[in-house]
Amino acid sequence: MLKKLGIGAYIACPVVVLSIVSWILYGINVAGAGYFHNQGVPFVVLFSIFAIICELGAVAIALFAPKDGTIGKVCSFVETALLLGGIVFLMSCGMNIISARAQGLGYIFGADANAAAEFTMDDFNSAVLSIVSAVFYIVTCLIAIAVPFFGLTKKEETK
Repeated sequence: MLKKLGIGAYIACPVVVLSIVSWILYGINVAGAGYFHNQGVPFVVLFSIFAIICELGAVAIALFAPKDGTIGKVCSFVETALLLGGIVFLMSCGMNIISARAQGLGYIFGADANAAAEFTMDDFNSAVLSIVSAVFYIVTCLIAIAVPFFGLTKKEETK
């Protein structure tokens, strides 16, 4: 069964793992102490779950769906739609984090000496973790973009 998987399926597995890691980093950023404590970004958790479900669904279709006939064509279309949906959800997560945190990051890192004195080390750690979580989402999205190009299944050789 695994012999029919293409390079894209082996790239999709790390995408799922990186999506989960990105989600955990975001959760730590929101739950941890610091400037961004309890400042959740709308839809990031929901979009993270959707992205993971889309990637897993596409791999499951590649593994178990028939390849022949009308059902095979529909499954191929759904597989591609799920891959593209996962990319969109991951990019939305990264962009939502960047847009929600930009003002706070500018305030923390761009403050003059007098204003910087009011920030604690937790504030700086929170800002750095916010950047790291956004970068993880964007990098995961860029890796996910490669999956549809390689394909989840190997092409059958004609004799």
